[in-house]
Amino acid sequence: MRDLARHLTSSAPTGGYGIEPLTRDELREWRDIMSTYRERYGFKRTWSQLLTTDNDKLGKSTVPSFGLSLAPADTSEIWQVCRYSSPGCRSVCLATAGNGRYDTVTRARQYRTALLGDYPALFIRVMAHEIRNLVAKHGEIRFRPNVLADLPWELFSSELFTLPVKFYDYTKFPSSKRGTLPNYRLVGSVHERHSDDDISGMVQDYGSAAVVFDTLRDKPLPATYTAHNITVVDGDKSDDRTMASETGVIIGLRAKGQAIGATDNTFIRTA
Repeated sequence: MRDLARHLTSSAPTGGYGIEPLTRDELREWRDIMSTYRERYGFKRTWSQLLTTDNDKLGKSTVPSFGLSLAPADTSEIWQVCRYSSPGCRSVCLATAGNGRYDTVTRARQYRTALLGDYPALFIRVMAHEIRNLVAKHGEIRFRPNVLADLPWELFSSELFTLPVKFYDYTKFPSSKRGTLPNYRLVGSVHERHSDDDISGMVQDYGSAAVVFDTLRDKPLPATYTAHNITVVDGDKSDDRTMASETGVIIGLRAKGQAIGATDNTFIRTA
């Protein structure tokens, strides 16, 4: 299984992949390529938007929020997109929550992942094209490049972050292996192998760290967590992680999808 982050960073031109506006011919070419891939994955031969605009979690944000949903970890059967994922994380991946339980959603994520790996330059320009359209329609928006994946976009397409949008993501990458950009907020993502000291380090390096708890829906999360008594904020109230108030805290998340009731999986912390 090839590592998509490594492929994108090694294949990117000097300065990274650009976001130049598409010509009509290029847009026509893209739609033809996408139609071919969709047909290959069992869909009708027609093009579709790349970006996710109807995700339940993204919809909880006050500011309109959108993202890119790829096939997580190695579920594309071509690319590994979550280099630092853990067994516990993979076994209860958020990909199974909501509409993720449907086969058509899984296959759509797979063809998008295949397209990014095969046509990164054109794919990223199409992303930028669709983001510009969303800004024109909604004004201020938020954007998650990694709804389900964990790719260091700032390392192979820093120009993407010159768009007038606030970006954010969760990541399991060590902070030393990620870049920093003023309008790209990263939140450390905790798995079962992380100790209290590791979590504290994530909060220090990234500003916050996300922890999945066994707390049931509509029940309160713990007020603090770890031996360091770090304040927990409810990350399920909004998916917007760009808020200045979320600094020096743990982002508490309730188990969803297959993670609900998975008491034998230590990826899910006891509240």
